Amino acid sequence: MCGLCGIFGERTHWSTQGVARGTSRRQRFFRLQAINRVLSLIHYNIRDFSGTDYVLSAPTGAQSMVKEMGQLWQDLEKMRGRPLDPLNPAIIQAMRERNS
Repeated sequence: MCGLCGIFGERTHWSTQGVARGTSRRQRFFRLQAINRVLSLIHYNIRDFSGTDYVLSAPTGAQSMVKEMGQLWQDLEKMRGRPLDPLNPAIIQAMRERNS
């Protein structure tokens, strides 16, 4: 598939099922905010790319094109060289402290 078709092709993810038309971009934005709260603890971030994909960025400048949220954690592990458990109690505590 050419890059242009990949951008315009619409993919659905389980997390967007049942979303009313017109609100998916808004929910996508909120999903990215939540994920970036976790990723910011390790100085990574993810951003929207054309409303169809995501770009995961490392503090070193390395980037990865992510097609769906299921791929995010796999790509993050490859970039970091080790896993990140977003439900790790230490991460949850760090997020609580940051928000207080």
